[in-house]
Amino acid sequence: MKKRAGKRVSIWDIIYVVLAAVVVLSAVLIIRSCSGSSEIPEDCSLTVLDVGQGQSVVLTSSRYTAVVDCGSTSISDPGRVTGDYLLENDRGHIDLMILSHYHTDHTNGLDQLARMVDIGTILLPQPPEDDTYIHDRIVSLADRLDIGISYISKDTTVSLGDGELTLYAPLGGETENENCVIVLWSQGGFDVLMTADAPASIEYRLLDHADLPDIEILVAGHHGSAGSTSQDLLDAVTPEAAIISVGENEYGHPAGSLLRRLSENGVAVYRTDESGNITFAPHISGSDG
Repeated sequence: MKKRAGKRVSIWDIIYVVLAAVVVLSAVLIIRSCSGSSEIPEDCSLTVLDVGQGQSVVLTSSRYTAVVDCGSTSISDPGRVTGDYLLENDRGHIDLMILSHYHTDHTNGLDQLARMVDIGTILLPQPPEDDTYIHDRIVSLADRLDIGISYISKDTTVSLGDGELTLYAPLGGETENENCVIVLWSQGGFDVLMTADAPASIEYRLLDHADLPDIEILVAGHHGSAGSTSQDLLDAVTPEAAIISVGENEYGHPAGSLLRRLSENGVAVYRTDESGNITFAPHISGSDG
């Protein structure tokens, strides 16, 4: 019987397989080592969704769910992206919807998201006096769908399952970015800090104002802007990993100077424009990461 000739394998096929394996293994090692001595607690997760140039962060603890921001200026459907992710993970209810500030790239997906899943309470800062358009639309949506609204005018701590969220009230300034709600999520020694679009000047005020813990993950400020995620902040909270929520933009985000700063501080960097959705959870596998 004549033997069938085997498929001829070129050197480029071998190189491709080796490189692909290296990439996958590197991702697994980085994700597993990011938690350091403080492992991610059971039954909780952090996901920074790929909504392009914007932000939408999903936090889960047991059956409870919080979402921090939902908006984008580079894709048309950030609400659908967030809603699809939640429904695919059997989470049709958001307990806490936190809006850090009133910029489109953090808010314009809320209408669509609210049509896909139930929202219990929206937490947000007081609106700017000179422009209440986005605020008024949010209030109208909440009234129409019977969603509760709570304003963060002072530092507030709320429970999320077995963990807690500390919402730092805006520390004052002339711009909307200077009036962000900053969010700290803590559960079982695992801490995540989300500084929204706060510039370095607000980070300095936060450090004077609050006793921040060492953290495991930092959601980098202002989509990787050079003017956020300052050295002072990095020195104070010593993150092991930073996630940059970023997409196509005209601002040069993420800035080279910021990427160098993170590298020089030994911070592992993850970017949604390169990796898509980024999830940290216990027992994560390479394909999940």
